[in-house]
Amino acid sequence: RLCGHAHPLPGLALDTPAVVPVPACLLREVASPALASVLGLLLQRLADGHHPRRCPHVGDPLAAWAAHGLRLCARMPAVVLGLGLVVIPFIPASNLFFLVGTTVGERLLYPCTVGWIALVAAIGARSGRGGRRACGAMAMAAAVSLLGVYSWNSSVRMRHWRSTGELFETDALHWSRSVKVMHSKASELQARDDLEGALTHYLKSLEIFDDQAITDYCIARILINLGRYQEAYTRFDKILTGHGIGFHDGNDFLWMTDLGYLLVQMNTNEQGAHYLNEGLRRMPYSCYGWNALGVSHLRRSQIEQAVEALMTGVECDAQSASLWSNLAVAYAVGGAGPQAAEALQRAVAIDPTRPAVAHNVRVLGGRGFPGEQPQVDLFIPLPGGAETQSS
Repeated sequence: RLCGHAHPLPGLALDTPAVVPVPACLLREVASPALASVLGLLLQRLADGHHPRRCPHVGDPLAAWAAHGLRLCARMPAVVLGLGLVVIPFIPASNLFFLVGTTVGERLLYPCTVGWIALVAAIGARSGRGGRRACGAMAMAAAVSLLGVYSWNSSVRMRHWRSTGELFETDALHWSRSVKVMHSKASELQARDDLEGALTHYLKSLEIFDDQAITDYCIARILINLGRYQEAYTRFDKILTGHGIGFHDGNDFLWMTDLGYLLVQMNTNEQGAHYLNEGLRRMPYSCYGWNALGVSHLRRSQIEQAVEALMTGVECDAQSASLWSNLAVAYAVGGAGPQAAEALQRAVAIDPTRPAVAHNVRVLGGRGFPGEQPQVDLFIPLPGGAETQSS
């Protein structure tokens, strides 16, 4: 029954398929003429062609339900809007049905916050209407209490931002099942050259979600710094066969340059030069990359290319003893004695105690053992700025 009218309506035969008219009393309950028109068209389409005996009263409950929803929307638009903003974005952000990733998930929580604000404000505003002073007072007290809790939590959280160490330590303590938190804590430890601690937290991040190319790269870089080259190569192989999550056109030079360095370190010089060239083409300010590229050319007797790469390297970092020492070796192998002596003097002036520099001073100075060859020197910086070395 719609607004007191029995169905079938007066004057409508039971065996006549016809359009069910929408009572005016129903349309008056709808918020706007536009919505009333939509509801009327909906009910007309639903009733059109249906025999009343086969589908009795089909429009009654549907129309009543639709009218109630429209009336609710018209009477409490802020409540409906707030609920929609809370519920709808939260479904994908929860990752219950499909994965959306950290970046998208965080941004989906912004409208949830806006919806909660709208919902609280709407409920508070409605509670103070119609002479409900008691309800209004209770709502005001609840709102003030909520504001106090939020203010306290905000103050506590802002204190965590006094240092990155305190911030990430607190996050790791309370959100140990968060991929991003574990990765961020590991990055903070890696920046302080705590490689073992960083490695532990990177591995914890992968235990939560394993398909993270950027985390695997950070682990590979630590393993290179620790001299565990075969394990590092296994990580790069995982990156190359995975989905590349965390890498894009702006940072893919990282894994290319480091993989090239690693391959040269493992004496796979041709393949290493390929990745180094790709990485340095994207980011030419990786000084250790130019050094490794020069070493790969030296090992393949490509002296001219080696000198060119090492010269670019010393332009990138004129205070690297390794680059000057390798340049001296390249000049010496190419028969350019004066240039070799000058480059070696620059290396000695920077760091005479570096093993490769001391060795080359002795060998290139004619004081080496019979058949003793000069050494090339590979280095890769630690996050804190110090160099790890391997000849």
